[in-house]
Amino acid sequence: MHLKKPERLEIAYFSTPVDVAVSHRIIMKKTNAALLKHPISFSIVKLITDNQFKGIIESQRSYTKDLDAIFKKYEENGNYQKITIAANSLFKMLDHDRINYIIEYPFIASYHGKQYFKDINEYASIQIDEITPYFLVYAVCPKNDWGKQVISDINNMLKTLIHQGKYQKIIFESWLDKNDLIQIKEIYNTQILNQP
Repeated sequence: MHLKKPERLEIAYFSTPVDVAVSHRIIMKKTNAALLKHPISFSIVKLITDNQFKGIIESQRSYTKDLDAIFKKYEENGNYQKITIAANSLFKMLDHDRINYIIEYPFIASYHGKQYFKDINEYASIQIDEITPYFLVYAVCPKNDWGKQVISDINNMLKTLIHQGKYQKIIFESWLDKNDLIQIKEIYNTQILNQP
């Protein structure tokens, strides 16, 4: 699975869209989200420069080019630490109020949250103003005869599969935030189901 980028189109064949993916989110307890007035979306710059909140960023990880650039710019005067740490430790620290937020993909937050949060319903997943909230995901194969045939086969299979309840259940079943789920279903209906 990949995002469609111009440089990848030169070396790979892409299927029709397979899924709707959600960009990184601010994950925090709803009590902290209340201090931000329960936004659907919030500026990461405002958050990481607001001294009433503290967070941790994983130093051995990229959060995408755009977010990495923001974290680098505010590294000296931000309210977060950039350290080497295991993801499960971050979730435990968040649940025990040792930090106020983390930046994570919602599906990862949902997976780890079910293991490490006392109550996953106490958490909010907030979109980040500075990045696109959603993007389409594609199956990808090398740009050769074999890859061309496999992508053709995948596209033919998807024509039926994307309409099936079981397939849609896999895509929609685990989200931290109901706003994301509503928007993902809307994008799925308009950009995946309505493909030519």
